[in-house]
Amino acid sequence: MNAAELFDLEGKSALVTGSAQGLGREIALGLAQNGASLILADIMRPDETVREIVGMGSRALSIQTDIADEAGVIKLVEESLSEFDRLDILVNNAGISQHSYTPTEDLPVDEWDRIIRVNLRGTFLCCKYIGTEMIKAGGGTIINIATSAGVTVVARAPAYCASKAGVILLTKSLALEWAR
Repeated sequence: MNAAELFDLEGKSALVTGSAQGLGREIALGLAQNGASLILADIMRPDETVREIVGMGSRALSIQTDIADEAGVIKLVEESLSEFDRLDILVNNAGISQHSYTPTEDLPVDEWDRIIRVNLRGTFLCCKYIGTEMIKAGGGTIINIATSAGVTVVARAPAYCASKAGVILLTKSLALEWAR
């Protein structure tokens, strides 16, 4: 089996959060290059990425949403399933870091909450609602993006480190529960 066969995603649909720019955009483009149809979810409109994917000959749907909002994630799933009959791949890439590396005693609580909401709650909500649909359909693949900051401390970044450590343990917990 060659590499192209290993990564053949023809007939698969993938939802990538945080796909308007950066790593999420590149992940979406890579999935499309290997044949997947894409749902691009971002708080910003990922229209440029959609144009590139369509230019490659793949299908793409852009949905502007805040993954930290439960109602928004439910709507994201409904819209995705109305366009694509199933969701085969979820890449939880959306994430934010702290505005500045400030001492913990100076970190505003609203900044802590915002980081935890997007990085951890958003990942949880997407796993919960999209994972439920994958289970109903007989399976799927979930990829949660974390960083080394989830296992190796970064000074003056307690919210970011805590959120990424949470994503790592959430992923392990779901693997135990859903692996089979």
